[in-house]
Amino acid sequence: MKEVSNAYKRDMKQILRNPSYVKLVFQNVDTSAAGDGYWDDNGHEAYSETDTLDYERIYGRTMATLELNRWTLDGAYDIYNPAKTYIDGFTSSLLSDANGEFDTAPTLFREFSAYHSMAGLTILFDSREVSCPLLCNIIFYKDGEVVLNETIDHPNSVEVITTDPVESYDKIVISPTYMLPYHRFRVEEVYFGVIQRFTNKDIITLNRTHDVDPLSRRLPKEELNFTILDFEHRYDPDNPKGWYVYVEEKAPVQIAFGYELNDGTIEWLDPNLYLLDAKPMTNNARVNFTASSLLGSMTGTYYKDTVGTKNLYDMAEAILIDAGLTKTPSGENPWIIDETLKDMYTTAVLPVDTHANNLQRIAHAARCTLYTDSNNIVRIAPFGVSIVGIYEGETTDNGHEVFSEWDTTGTGNPNNRTYATLELNRWVLSNNSQQDILPDSDYAKYGYISSYVSDADGYYATNPVFEREFDNMCDLNALRLRFDSATDEWVRSFMVEYYRNGVLVDTQIVTDIAEVEALATSSNANLINKVRVTILKAAPYRRCRVERVYFRTSDFMLDFTSIVERSQVISKIDRLKSISVAQYAYVEGTENIVLYAATCTKETLHVEFGQPVKNVSITVTGGTLVDSEVYGRAADLTMTAGTKIVEIRGYPLTETNEVTKTLIHSTGEEDVEENTLITSDEMREALTSHVTSYLSMRSTYDVQYRGNPELEAGDIIGMQTRYTDDMDVLILVDEITFNGAISGVLKAKGLA
Repeated sequence: MKEVSNAYKRDMKQILRNPSYVKLVFQNVDTSAAGDGYWDDNGHEAYSETDTLDYERIYGRTMATLELNRWTLDGAYDIYNPAKTYIDGFTSSLLSDANGEFDTAPTLFREFSAYHSMAGLTILFDSREVSCPLLCNIIFYKDGEVVLNETIDHPNSVEVITTDPVESYDKIVISPTYMLPYHRFRVEEVYFGVIQRFTNKDIITLNRTHDVDPLSRRLPKEELNFTILDFEHRYDPDNPKGWYVYVEEKAPVQIAFGYELNDGTIEWLDPNLYLLDAKPMTNNARVNFTASSLLGSMTGTYYKDTVGTKNLYDMAEAILIDAGLTKTPSGENPWIIDETLKDMYTTAVLPVDTHANNLQRIAHAARCTLYTDSNNIVRIAPFGVSIVGIYEGETTDNGHEVFSEWDTTGTGNPNNRTYATLELNRWVLSNNSQQDILPDSDYAKYGYISSYVSDADGYYATNPVFEREFDNMCDLNALRLRFDSATDEWVRSFMVEYYRNGVLVDTQIVTDIAEVEALATSSNANLINKVRVTILKAAPYRRCRVERVYFRTSDFMLDFTSIVERSQVISKIDRLKSISVAQYAYVEGTENIVLYAATCTKETLHVEFGQPVKNVSITVTGGTLVDSEVYGRAADLTMTAGTKIVEIRGYPLTETNEVTKTLIHSTGEEDVEENTLITSDEMREALTSHVTSYLSMRSTYDVQYRGNPELEAGDIIGMQTRYTDDMDVLILVDEITFNGAISGVLKAKGLA
């Protein structure tokens, strides 16, 4: 769930909502140019860095230098230290004179190995000091000849966009001729294309859909569709001066939703990033764009898996590297793979398939969820939801009564009964009492009851403490405790500590509790695996009682004030009768067979085998094999020119599988799991247990509601149903539509 303010949460719950907003940033850019060549210059400062110009970056403080108005020692500038590494964009070493002119003009240039085309060029100069050249030349070359000379004259913004298309170029030169007096030339970003910004007045309709399977039995669906008004016909393919020809597949698209708060300000949510699927479709003045997440764009073929025992982490990383994904704005790889995959091994060879499909196979075998987060980072993360509680794990405490039971705090316990004990006002023996007399044996379990009793002021000599250690890393941004609803009592304050692998990452103290349920929230409680709760104060002479613990990624509650009337549809899958999981093995053949034989005139050759093979040998007659890369199901060859006869031989690996069927119930539906990466008893048994646990949660809820763009697929929220006021649900499908106002559709799995 995206982080939002308390004012946003409050104002979104109003009967009549304020206006909602959408802003789209569409980068009509040549994405291949950023990876072709390098920026160079005729002199720069030591802290200058041109590698950062090709992607959006949030820079830190700029440098204090001996320029006019740039040596203000008020903490707003960095002082250069040669021992430190700085990333500050491009800063020329040449300084303008008192008239803003240069004896030698600063020059930033780039040569490309191939010809490129674009609708224009976008340059961000010095945004931190809001400074840019007053006169600047941008020259495009092709084969040494000038094809376009643009002059930027007194721009009104530090972001300058040239709108003259360039059909073909192989060199760019950027050079200012006139600046403010005693200033250096600075550039923070250069985009090889035009950045367009669309808002409510431009957008006719917009639909954002995220559909994620927690078990990764299929690829997620993460899509964005939007239609804009284009009265100037800039995207019309028949317009010879339009931009249609420059719109590239996989061009970046950024979307952000905003909401007007009661004070008149607009709170913008963090944006989501997508890549354009194809060129837009036009119809009169309407233009329709479709885009997908980074994962959805990974449609290239992966064939480089090798024979032998490998861990799933290395396999996933090899696929992502081969896909050639663009690095993040901070220069990091755009993926996060859970470390547990390093301890999961397989002897299988991945089939020749798309990068995305092979990642899905790995995530499914690893019992992980595959998805793209809002920053367009591909994630393979453990999915730890089970029917007992929300996250798999164990709860312990520092002392409890014999009628205390932690298991009932996850599945829900009768909240209308409790026990009469020797505490203040808890020994009321009347017919109307909700207090039971403790029997000699076979206690009914009513949640957690601490063995420690508070004093006359509500404090404890020994504070009741309980902690939950999770089997997997998880996000726990919202922890809700329900205390003693049977007698309408609650503690006065408690502390929550969040741990990641034994390291404390955050502490939250909740005070001034005035109702039976209390909530602790933390934006830092991400990827944690232990939480500790300490009761600080209660009513006088009381034990701490906890009836229910809600482990959630947010404190969001979807109730009937937001759900469209009669739109909640409940479906329930059949009880799981049995689950069958295939375990695969590969047997090496004894015969060295011909895998490929043909006459070839090419210098490079790619060959795919129909099955995995070992001990491959390559013979080239009539030429020389210069280089070769042999994989489990394919080979790449480089040879000398001319007509040659190529023969490839090897020993095939025969795939076999053994299916193990586990009976769960006497009646119901049978589930079959097939994944060729399952090659050990350990992985087969783990997948069986994991899928069985998930399929035990049988209820699914489809709802139409007012729309909350801060929600994301994979969030665990509360939902009101016909039969319960607060049920834990996992969002499977999150769909937001905007056509002047926001509305939403959710599909959620009931976690009970």
